Amino acid sequence: MGKSTDWEELANNLARMIEQGGKALAAYLKPREEGRKETEHAEFVDMVRTLGQVSEYWLTDPQRTFELQSSIGKSYLDLWAHAARRMAGELSKPVAKPDPRDKRFSDPEWSSNQFFDFLKQAYLLTV
Repeated sequence: MGKSTDWEELANNLARMIEQGGKALAAYLKPREEGRKETEHAEFVDMVRTLGQVSEYWLTDPQRTFELQSSIGKSYLDLWAHAARRMAGELSKPVAKPDPRDKRFSDPEWSSNQFFDFLKQAYLLTV
């Protein structure tokens, strides 16, 4: 029998990795923040900080992360089943619908064409 995943241990390891990465980034940035050296990569640094904050948010509650991953996984499986039914010629209700005010999907081809419909719904599930 396979080993089960210890979600708490995984979350702790990821949190430690982020903490150590944050310390390394802080050490790298310190001279620049003190004006000793100009940073040419300010946008990259801001991106790393933001990703660190997002990661910290998700890793502080492993249950929340697990629930979201389970939910999005189920949604993608539902989308796949919807696409398979449409390819078999069956009628199937969409898994995700765009806001009627969203003009990006106003062309009927987004729904009538099976490929475009799949792309549209995958996008809507992901954002």
